[in-house]
Amino acid sequence: MAGGACGRAGNRSTRRLYLNVFLLGVLISAFLSNDATALLLTPIVYSLVTRLRISALPFMFACTFIADTASFLLPVSNPLNIIVLSHFRLGLLQFCRLLLLPSVLVISLNIGAFFLLFRRQIAGTFEIKRLGTPENAIRHPRYFRYVLVVLLLVAGAYVVVSLVQQPLSLVAIGGAALLLLGALRWKLVEWKALGKEVSWSIFGFIAGMFIVVQGVENIGLTQRFAQVLTSVAGTNTLTATLVGTAGAAIGSNLINNLPMALVLVSTIGALSGASPGVQLALIGATMFGCDLGPNLTTVGSLATILWLLLLRRRGMEVSSLDYFKVGILITPVMLLVGALAIWVMLQV
Repeated sequence: MAGGACGRAGNRSTRRLYLNVFLLGVLISAFLSNDATALLLTPIVYSLVTRLRISALPFMFACTFIADTASFLLPVSNPLNIIVLSHFRLGLLQFCRLLLLPSVLVISLNIGAFFLLFRRQIAGTFEIKRLGTPENAIRHPRYFRYVLVVLLLVAGAYVVVSLVQQPLSLVAIGGAALLLLGALRWKLVEWKALGKEVSWSIFGFIAGMFIVVQGVENIGLTQRFAQVLTSVAGTNTLTATLVGTAGAAIGSNLINNLPMALVLVSTIGALSGASPGVQLALIGATMFGCDLGPNLTTVGSLATILWLLLLRRRGMEVSSLDYFKVGILITPVMLLVGALAIWVMLQV
């Protein structure tokens, strides 16, 4: 249904369709997280572009890049935002004040750069009749309406719970329970098929990441990182923002963004003598660098790993080198522009 709506709104223009995919990705990431964007948007868009017989690769790259690029619009847009905010007790308003402008800027940069990079593949038009009728896209109208209501409630609850600084996990669990109850009510759940759709190996991967982080803390590396950060940043918020962003981005592509965020949270917590401005700069840089930095490689974030798994199930391979060739062109520029925007917001 969402894919068909994007196609019809494109009015036969492949470029407009491309823009609509980006905008839909921003919406999903903002309220349902970057991982949800990879899981939901990728199969929808793949099915859409193959039906329309247009080049799939630019659209697939749009799905994964916008997932991370838009993952700091709201605290819930990326699970690591929640981890960082809960540790330092920052509220929704302070989060938006620090990261909303950088988010808008890098989203605009991402869209503009991809339009330039894939200008040949997204030129031309498509036949709307290949989309079929909207009615055929909805298999169960009553459950479809139920899901829409639940998702709207979850999106609103995320904002409210963020404002009062309560655990966002309660909203996520509640929303999942409501969706499952609805599926059971209309007998739309096939437990065996549902189990096959879960990438169980991911749980082992995440558990391993937390073990690595704990080992880093136990041998005293976070204390050492804290000393280095203190000596490099000093009392300069610009230096702290740039160094923090670069360190978070590089580390995310070495050990994945979630463990890197945990390491940096521990490191910032161990800082001694840092001014509140420098500490806030490092907190913002941690979320920004760990959210956006993974666009450089395929191992930087869980969303990208899930994206690769979904593509492989559909017989489409994107190598790490091909991904890096795209990421290296735009990610460093977005990181620099976003970091400078964070610093500007710190001065306001």
